[in-house]
Amino acid sequence: MSPANQNIISPRNYFFLYAIIILFLGVLGGITHPPSLIAGGVSGAILLIAAILLPKHRRGSLIAILIVSILLMGRAVPVFFKTLLFYPNGIMAAVSFIGAVLAIQLLFRKA
Repeated sequence: MSPANQNIISPRNYFFLYAIIILFLGVLGGITHPPSLIAGGVSGAILLIAAILLPKHRRGSLIAILIVSILLMGRAVPVFFKTLLFYPNGIMAAVSFIGAVLAIQLLFRKA
């Protein structure tokens, strides 16, 4: 395989990274706002489980990732545009947007 055909980061690895970022942001947010800890923990756990199950349950995992990404964007994007602070809502909006686009792309691509 030529270097041009190799992915810099595989989708599965991105989803693992995405889950870790969401878990991390949930823990940091939980310091001052306990519901953030619960939301970040649950969202991160769902993303992590979906990333683990991605090879065997591709469609279900991608749908779960897409739903969680849309929900996280629904929370992060309005707050980001209200405050214009990149941390934490800008980061969450950006990684959620990338996760949603990647999940949609993979859902409509032939396996």
